[in-house]
Amino acid sequence: MTRFSLYCLSLFTLAIFAGTDDKPSSPIHWRKPANFDKLWFPNLLQLPGVEHTIFYDPKPSKACLSQGGNGRYESPIHGTYNHRHARVLLGKTIIVTWANHAVIEAGYGERTIAQVGIFNDDYSKIDWGGPESAIELGPPVIPVDVRTEEHSPKLVREVRGIARLQVINGKLYTVTSFSFHHGFTDLPRYGLPHPASDPPPKANFRLKLDRKAGFDDLVRAHIDFKIWQRWKLKGHKLTAASPMYKVGKMPAKLEVTKGVFKPVIPLSKQYREALPLKKAPKDFINDIKKGKRAVFEKSSGPTYRNSKDRVATVDGTNGLCHLVQFERPDGKWVVIRDNLKRRGTYYAALKDKQSDYYPPGVITNFPGDNQPSTGMLPNKWVWFAGRMRGGKYIYLTLSEDGINFNHTWTLLRYKPGPEVPKRYRNLGVGYPKVTQLGDYVWILWSLSKSKSGMLRISIPELMKAYKKANQPRYLDWRLGKAWPKNQMQPPELGKAWTIPHIGIQFTPIKPGNFSMGSEKGAANEKPAHKVTISKPFWIGTYEVRQKEFKKISASDPSKRVAPNVAVHGLTWMKATAFCQRLTAIENAIGRLPKGYVYRLPTEAEWEYSCRAGTTTDHSGDINELAWFDNPKSKDTRKMARAVGVKKANPWGIYDMHGNVAEWCFDASRTYTGKEAVDPLGPLTGDKRVLRGGNFSKGSTAAHCRSASRRTHDINKKDPFLGFRIVLAPAIGKK
Repeated sequence: MTRFSLYCLSLFTLAIFAGTDDKPSSPIHWRKPANFDKLWFPNLLQLPGVEHTIFYDPKPSKACLSQGGNGRYESPIHGTYNHRHARVLLGKTIIVTWANHAVIEAGYGERTIAQVGIFNDDYSKIDWGGPESAIELGPPVIPVDVRTEEHSPKLVREVRGIARLQVINGKLYTVTSFSFHHGFTDLPRYGLPHPASDPPPKANFRLKLDRKAGFDDLVRAHIDFKIWQRWKLKGHKLTAASPMYKVGKMPAKLEVTKGVFKPVIPLSKQYREALPLKKAPKDFINDIKKGKRAVFEKSSGPTYRNSKDRVATVDGTNGLCHLVQFERPDGKWVVIRDNLKRRGTYYAALKDKQSDYYPPGVITNFPGDNQPSTGMLPNKWVWFAGRMRGGKYIYLTLSEDGINFNHTWTLLRYKPGPEVPKRYRNLGVGYPKVTQLGDYVWILWSLSKSKSGMLRISIPELMKAYKKANQPRYLDWRLGKAWPKNQMQPPELGKAWTIPHIGIQFTPIKPGNFSMGSEKGAANEKPAHKVTISKPFWIGTYEVRQKEFKKISASDPSKRVAPNVAVHGLTWMKATAFCQRLTAIENAIGRLPKGYVYRLPTEAEWEYSCRAGTTTDHSGDINELAWFDNPKSKDTRKMARAVGVKKANPWGIYDMHGNVAEWCFDASRTYTGKEAVDPLGPLTGDKRVLRGGNFSKGSTAAHCRSASRRTHDINKKDPFLGFRIVLAPAIGKK
């Protein structure tokens, strides 16, 4: 297990661990490097083993009609606007495709270019075959021209066709989809791809761009018309292996607003002459209708419930755009987004299962302005690449658990040259696509929306850099204190344990069995039954205190109480987040026994520890053991107390019978009377078990019994709710 500097412990109270009970916290956290000076001048070390190659450097085109051209491109390497890169893989061959235009994004007559690269045996090099290997994969659907800011009132001439390359049943196909970009709207839903049969209302449509009035979204109407074609590959040469076949019908006119129609410009000759799909060979038809499609982007299933949720953020800025996502080692999924309405910082969201939808995005502390990329290494570590300075500076940061990103390097510095069109010279690299093969990560992207390039990261070199960065000389580099060995070792089984620098103390608990429940108690405590705890664990000697909670979570749910008072007034979710963060920190340092995590105790672990070998209602004199609503007490204040004031139970654990009610890991299970080994209640739903008495009115000695149990909503943060933690075997999904 590698270890990172305990200097991070001095950072626990920074914003990267901040959160409140009312707002969700970020699912990922970035440790800002000490040499990270400013956002615009990062001053980070260059990651070794990085190579960057430009394989497509286009020539200017004079094809635009309004600029004196004939509406046709000179060759596949003409046209200085190139973006929206994609790629497919066939063995050791990579085929890259992108949208190309003479001068401008989404210009009239935009086409699709492809170029073939061949990997060497260990995937460390790509042979691109020279400029001649670039081909026109999807010809322009209309003559080439610049896009204007005012559309024709008589003709829809803004037809766009984009060809996508697919691998189906091991064969190459292109499918060209068509859309109309024929006006401007002030309704975002019509600025997103939508059916042409659902035109915007007249009041929300204009032919001319009008930013002041809010008409700055280009209308994007899709039609149910596609062109399919098969391709063959030999070396670097990609050639058509079939005619074009059409599915559906290109409309002769378009309803541009409700009840208003305009004729549509005719398509280019090769598209007009496409054959009906029914004339294609049977294997062609079977492939596109039923064939198995190769997937080159790792998916997390559904991402958002609807288009509104897709852009939603917790802070209400609601401008989420490009996304990348990864599966954490714990099986949960994380999405990272840029926010076009709040540049400079990435947003993220977490979902538990692949089939879930993502909630609104939460602002992170990851710097960046646009189009992130990410991936998982063979050892399940997660890397993230962020763009800064408009994509002219790219950094890479690495995480062992997909939560805490602790080391960061410079990945690429890019400065556009004078050959890049002036309007795009302020743009850096973008539209990243990640491919991981052998010992290498390859990132494909456009450069200034003009050139095409591939960046190579050596995984062995990355791991060497991580190992080198992970050899801190000092426990606290500012004070110059050396590493005390006893503070780096994990706890020993059967011995008491205190987490260095945090101070949480633990009592060791041996495996054993006990009688769980009570025949004299409430219905949910019956029947009493034999339970075996099969593995050793540690339980908090005290409830988590205010000072310990603030070191990890940097929030104050208990509202400025003394540092030794049991933290209280927090939800089950907040208590669980505390455990997860503590686990991530200790795991990164290397102080966790294999297979163990910090978490809330299960009901069985809690009662076993509370009884401490006794079989009575309480493990001793309740007046000496617990704070509760006690009419015999001289101190009747209804408030949480400092921990450890009352006597400990026979195993040396304090306040289990009463101070704050303590959250358990699992939900309530129905007792059946059968013997059980490490029993566990349900792990789903919005209820969890509470154990132990508390200081609130009505919490009597009966509530302080070892067997007493009740449930509570996981999102409630009543003032009597607290928790203690265990260091115990991790619990899998149930």
